[in-house]
Amino acid sequence: MRGREITLWLDERWYDALSKHLKGETLEEHLENVLDEMCNQLPQREYERISHELWAEQQAEKEAREATRRFAVFHVTEGGSADYFLTEEEIESNADDIYEHYDATNNNASKNGNHNFNARTELRISERQRLMVRAQLSFNDSWSNGNSLNTYFPISGADSILLQNWNDNDNRSLNTGVNGNYFLRIGEKAGRTLHVSFNANYSTNNSGGENYSEKAENDPIQQKSNSDNYNYSLNGGVTYAEPIGSHAQATIGYNVNYNKSNADRLTNLFDWETGEYNEFISPEYSNRNNTDYLTQRVGPGFRFSNDGTTVSAQVNYQNVRMNSDREYPAVYVLPEKTFHNITYSVMTRIKINMENRIMVRLNSRTSNPSVTQLQDVVDISNVNNIRSGNPKLQPSYSHRLNMSYNHSGIEKGTTFSIYVGGSKNQRQIVDSVVMNQPGYEIYSPDGEFLTTLSSTGRYSKPVNLSGDWSYNGGISYGFPLNFMGCNFNIGAHGSYNQSPSILNGVINRSKYVSGGGSVSLSSNFSEYVDFNLSYSPNYNKVTNTMSDNGNNEYMRHSAWGNVRVVFGFGLTLWANGNYSQYVGLSENSKRLNNTDFICNFAIGMKVLRKMGEVQLTVNDAFNRNTGFSRSWNSMYMQNSRNEIIGRYYGIRFTYNLRRYGQTRKGEVIDEGGVRRNNSRGNRPMGIPGGRPMGGPGGRPGGFGGPGGGPGRIG
Repeated sequence: MRGREITLWLDERWYDALSKHLKGETLEEHLENVLDEMCNQLPQREYERISHELWAEQQAEKEAREATRRFAVFHVTEGGSADYFLTEEEIESNADDIYEHYDATNNNASKNGNHNFNARTELRISERQRLMVRAQLSFNDSWSNGNSLNTYFPISGADSILLQNWNDNDNRSLNTGVNGNYFLRIGEKAGRTLHVSFNANYSTNNSGGENYSEKAENDPIQQKSNSDNYNYSLNGGVTYAEPIGSHAQATIGYNVNYNKSNADRLTNLFDWETGEYNEFISPEYSNRNNTDYLTQRVGPGFRFSNDGTTVSAQVNYQNVRMNSDREYPAVYVLPEKTFHNITYSVMTRIKINMENRIMVRLNSRTSNPSVTQLQDVVDISNVNNIRSGNPKLQPSYSHRLNMSYNHSGIEKGTTFSIYVGGSKNQRQIVDSVVMNQPGYEIYSPDGEFLTTLSSTGRYSKPVNLSGDWSYNGGISYGFPLNFMGCNFNIGAHGSYNQSPSILNGVINRSKYVSGGGSVSLSSNFSEYVDFNLSYSPNYNKVTNTMSDNGNNEYMRHSAWGNVRVVFGFGLTLWANGNYSQYVGLSENSKRLNNTDFICNFAIGMKVLRKMGEVQLTVNDAFNRNTGFSRSWNSMYMQNSRNEIIGRYYGIRFTYNLRRYGQTRKGEVIDEGGVRRNNSRGNRPMGIPGGRPMGGPGGRPGGFGGPGGGPGRIG
C-alpha cells in the first residue's frame, strides 16, 4: 500500500485556540474528518475505483500477514481518550533467536539492622473532646551482596549463552513521623461528631555500591553509584458526622495530602584500560529529579446499622496534581499533570437470622502512575534491563464486586459458605517490552543515541492497556463426624483471569484458568490430642494469544498434616508434614525436581514449675525439600528451585511470665498463655492452606487484579 505523509506546521497559539474552540474532538481528529468529507465529494466512479483498489490491496496484505498474525500496535492516550493504531509495515521477526527458556543461579548474602522507636499518648481534654498522638522513629542499616549466572537456551538450537552479574551495595535509611486524631462531640445529639486527623512524615535513603553486568556480545559494564533520596509528606483531613434517626448516619469528609520527593543518582563507570573508576560522572547513567504531589479528596458517606444488618456507601471525588522536573543530565520540566477520578464503595451485610448472613461489596479504586513511570528518562544502568518512563500515562481504574453467603448450623454444628467475585481494570499500567531484538537502537527523549540491545537485552516502557479482568468463586461445607469426634470440611473453587501485555509491538493476552477442591479432617475430641489432615488438587491452564510456546496445562497435588500429643507430666510431641507434586509440566520444567516432601518433628518438656519449656526440633527430617515453585504473569512463566537449608536441628527455651493452668470453671490457659474456653465446639471451616476458599493463583481472593508482579499459581 502506497502512502504519503502530510506534515502541517501550525503556530502553537493557533493550535491552542483551535483546540479550545473544538468540542468533543481534538484538532487532529477534526482534520481527519475534513479529509473524509473531501474524499466523499469526489466523483462517484473515481471514489468507487480508489475504494476498490484499496480494499483489494488490504485483502492481499491481510492474507500475507495472516499466517504469522504479527501486527504492530501502538497505544496513544490524548485528551483523556485512548486509541490503538495498526501499522501497515511488515515487522521483522528474529524468531530463530528467541530464547525459549533460561536457567539462573543466584547467590545472595545480606546483613540488616533495624532500630525502632514508637510512642503513643491519649489525652481526654473533656467529656466531649479527645486527642490521640503517635510518633515513630526508625533507622535501618543494611548491606547486600549478590552474584548470578544466567544461561540462555535459544530455540534455534544454537549454543547457550552464559552471562554473569554481581552487585555489592550499602543502604541507610531514616524514617520519622507523627500523626494525631482529634475527636469532638458536638451538641447533645448522640452521633454528631467532628474528626480531625493529621500526619507528617520525613524519610531519607542513602545507598551506594558497585554492580557489574554483561551483554551477550561480551561487552561488560561495571559502575559505582551513589543515590540520595528524601521524601516528606503532610496529610490532613476532617470528617463531620450527622445522625439520621436512631440507626443511620451521614458524613462529609475532606482530605488533602502533599508529598515532595527528591531523587539523585550519580554514577562513575569503570575504565578497563586503567583499571580504575573514572573521576567524572557519567551522564548516561545518572539523573537528578524533583517531584511534588498534591492530592485532594472530598465526598459524602452514609451508614445504616440495625439488628445485624449494615449498609454503608461512600463516594469521593479525587484530584491529583503532579509537578516534576529533571535537573541532570539535562534540564527537563514535565508539564503539570492533573488526574480527576471518582471512586465509590458500597457494602451491604444482611443478617437473615442467627445462622444465615449475606454480604455484598462493590468498590472502585484508582492507581496513579509513579514518578519513575512518568519521568521521560531512559535508565540504562542495567544493560540487560533498560527502562524508560512515559509522561502520557493515565491512572488505572478498577472495579471490584464480591458476594458471599454464610450459614452456621448452631444445633448440628455445620457450616456452609459460597462466594462469587470479579474485577475489571481499565487503563491498566503494563510494560511494553522489546526483547530478543539484537541491535535495537535506544534514544534519549532529546533524540540522542544511547545504546543498542544485545541478544539477551530487554527494553521496557510503561503504557496504558485495557483488557485486564477476572472472575472467581468457591463453595465449602463442613460438618462433624460424631462417631470419630472430628470435623470434616470439603470445598471447591475456580477462577478465570485475563492479563494483557505488549511484546515487540504485539499485544498478548494471557488467560489463566484454575480450579480445584479440598478435603480436610480435624480432631475435636480431646485437648491432649490435636491433629489436622488435608488434601487439595488444583488444575491450572495458561494460554497466550501471541504464541503457543508459553501455553501450559498441569495439576498440582498438595497434602498436609500435623499432630500434637500432650502428656500429663509436661511432655509434648509435635509432627507435621507437607507433600506437593506438579504433574503435566513442560519438558523444560521436568529438568527440575518438582516434588516436595517435608517433615518436621519436635519434642518439648515443661520445666521450672511449667513456666518454661525446652524444645528439641528437627526440620526437613528426610532432607526432601527441593524448593520448587512456579510463577507467571502476562509476559512469562517461571519455574524456580531455591537452594535452601536442608535437614537441620534446633533447640529452643521459652519462659512464660503468665500463669499456666486451670482458671475459672470451663476455662484454661494454653501453653501460649492465651485464655480459652474448654468446650470442644465445631471448628471454623476453611479451605486448607490458610487462604479461605481462595484460588491457588497469585491474585488475591475475591475480585483480584494482577498486582504488579508475577502471581503464584500453585
